[in-house]
Amino acid sequence: MKRTPDRVLSFGVWLILAVAAILPVGSCLAQDNDFSGWFSVGLEKKLAKGFTGGIEAEYRLQDHFSATDRFSAGLSFSYRLFRSTDRLFDLKAGAGFRYIRKYQPESISYKDPKEYYDADLDDFVSVTDERNVDAAYNVSKYRATASLSASFKAGRLELSVRERYQFTYNDSVAVVESKWRYDTTQKAVVEVPEKSEVEMKATNTRRHILRSRLQASYNIPHCKFSPFLSVEAYSDLANSGSLQKMRYMGGIEWSPGKHHELELWYAYQELTDDDEPAGNIIGLGYKFQF
Repeated sequence: MKRTPDRVLSFGVWLILAVAAILPVGSCLAQDNDFSGWFSVGLEKKLAKGFTGGIEAEYRLQDHFSATDRFSAGLSFSYRLFRSTDRLFDLKAGAGFRYIRKYQPESISYKDPKEYYDADLDDFVSVTDERNVDAAYNVSKYRATASLSASFKAGRLELSVRERYQFTYNDSVAVVESKWRYDTTQKAVVEVPEKSEVEMKATNTRRHILRSRLQASYNIPHCKFSPFLSVEAYSDLANSGSLQKMRYMGGIEWSPGKHHELELWYAYQELTDDDEPAGNIIGLGYKFQF
């Protein structure tokens, strides 16, 4: 069926609303924050009535798409607990496991400025670039999740809420910290190998996070594109449930065929933690369903 001008206009309006709701947040904060790219591919299969399983691999870039952030692979399961007779209300439970290999780039911490006496100049020299340098390293993470979600349809608008418990275990990693100090003979800051130390990073940490998400999506008549908006709060259960960070997202789902689903979105995240950097995120995902 051909799309009428009204349907095309409807799509354009919803697309503009989706982008306009997110851009004010990102545009105000983008100048001083990173741009990241998240790319995923997955398979999903119906295993039984109301029961589905899937696998997914994801690759992330950080530092304005110039450096690897992490790679992950996982599996997930979803079971429909309840559906109303009019099919307008769904209640689902889900569980999953994911292996994450995260890259931590080299980090530098500078020492306070210090003065050294130079006999040749018969004067003191101010040195400002003495530093400790942690070598780059990779750390493995193991993540398990359990979730409960509910969705309600009102015409072509669908509202959903999801609560997800997320447990993450981080391996410990031995990292060499090199010391760079001023050498009065060479009159330069040089590495001092004998002062290098081995530090343990991550140290087998365990994190308990509750992720609370509210999402709205709209099914445009006779159109394969569906815009959506969501907001998600991360709460640290090990710290009295205190709010850890927020993520705001807007994007479009596209179904070019019965078994194919593409998703393109933009998100802004408020806070950097040991899991992912703050800032702007562009995401692209593909899923094959059978």
